[in-house]
Amino acid sequence: MFRHLPLLLNLLILTSPAYGSGKRVIEVIEGRDGGIETADGGPLFGETFVFDEQEGKATLGGGSTGSSGSVSADLRNTVLDFRQLPQPRSGISLAKVEMGSGVSFGVFLRTEKIDSVYFDQDHVAYPNKSRKIAADGPFLNLELTVRRSRKSSADAHIEVLDGSKLLAVASPLPDGSYLAKVKAVHATVLMIRAQDPTSGKVWQGRIAVPIKSAAPDLIEYFGIEINL
Repeated sequence: MFRHLPLLLNLLILTSPAYGSGKRVIEVIEGRDGGIETADGGPLFGETFVFDEQEGKATLGGGSTGSSGSVSADLRNTVLDFRQLPQPRSGISLAKVEMGSGVSFGVFLRTEKIDSVYFDQDHVAYPNKSRKIAADGPFLNLELTVRRSRKSSADAHIEVLDGSKLLAVASPLPDGSYLAKVKAVHATVLMIRAQDPTSGKVWQGRIAVPIKSAAPDLIEYFGIEINL
């Protein structure tokens, strides 16, 4: 659905009058090979979150989405500046969430309509110079892949819940995947419940959502698989 490009981050603390003092500013540019890198050639890092069953949430953990180190980056209090990236630009793969038992998925930042993004201390992403969460926020999108044991032409029914509260119902996409646009995400772990209307089979599972956005259609989780 999207071009999931890896994120290259430098780890230098910079200040910029355009974004205020005390924030780390990372300028993202297009590399010679068409990928993404930083203006000063910083190392390849993305955030890695590991779900802790006892704590019931995902926290920044060891491992790296890149090959230049073994520690996760930390985007909190950081501005990513995309103004030097050529248009059109779809976005970048921002982070990885490891749920355990070999289950993991990615976090995608959509950059079509923004020049920069700021992450606060709670990993909420704010587009451009906005520092307010829009009404009905925080937000996130979930891109879901359904794998079925039996062929079925009927669309699966997929719900996203916070406990027993229904937050969103996923819609089918032309490529066969599903998209759930979720509002008012205050929890760090959500439940996905899916049902095959033909067989009646039900699947449900938890996903950790450590990164959210202050505006709709900015943060998207991808690579989430549902087995029906």
